[in-house]
Amino acid sequence: MTPTPHDALFKSTFGQPEHAAGALRQALPAALADRIDFASLALQPGSFIDEALAASHSDLLFTARLERASLFIHVLFEHQSTTHPLMAFRLLTYMVRIWQGYLERHPRATLLPAILPVVLHHSAGGWSAAVSFQDLLEVPPETLRLMAEHVPQFRFVLDDISQETDEALRARAMTALGRLVLWCFRYARNPEDLVERLSAWRDVVQEVRRAPDGGAALVRVWR
Repeated sequence: MTPTPHDALFKSTFGQPEHAAGALRQALPAALADRIDFASLALQPGSFIDEALAASHSDLLFTARLERASLFIHVLFEHQSTTHPLMAFRLLTYMVRIWQGYLERHPRATLLPAILPVVLHHSAGGWSAAVSFQDLLEVPPETLRLMAEHVPQFRFVLDDISQETDEALRARAMTALGRLVLWCFRYARNPEDLVERLSAWRDVVQEVRRAPDGGAALVRVWR
C-alpha cells in the first residue's frame, strides 16, 4: 500500500527515537514520563492498524524501560477531518495484537508488559470522541460503577494539536525537526496559510538544517 504524505513524514520523523522521545514527553503526564528511560526507547517492527484506516492513520510501536520493567508505547497518528468514535475500542484490539505477538516470542511468560496507547491527532475541528474505553459501554453510569472492576478500563493519551497555537508548538521541549513537522501537520490543509506563516519559523528551519542529515530531513518535509 502506498503511504500517504502524512504517513510517510510521520514515520520518517517520529520513527527515530530521538524525535519520538520529545513528542512522548510532551504528551504523557509529567510524573509518568519521569519514570520512563527515554534513552532506552527503541522502535519495533510492524504495524497494528486496520487496513481500512490505513489512509488516515499510521502507527509506531516502541519499547522502553519503565523503572525495572519493560514497557510498550504504541503511538497512533490520526490525520483525518473527523474523529473516530470507537478509537478506544480499536486501540484495545491493537493492544491485544501486541500482547499476542509478545507471547509468541516469549511462550513461557506469565506476566505481560504494560502498553501505553498514545494518539497524536490533528483535524479541522479537534478531537470530539471518547478517550476512555468505559465511555463506550452502553451501561447506565451507576451500574457501570458497580461493574468497574469486571470490565476493561483504560484511557488513551491524547495529544490533539488541532487548536495548538504556533507559540505553544514552538515552545515544546522537542527537537527542532519534531516541532517543525507538527507545525506542518497543523497547517497541512491550507498550503497557502502554511507558506505565509513559514517566515516566522525560519529560525527553526535553520536549526533543522544545521542538524546531522538536516538537509535530507527538510527535503522530506517539503516533499
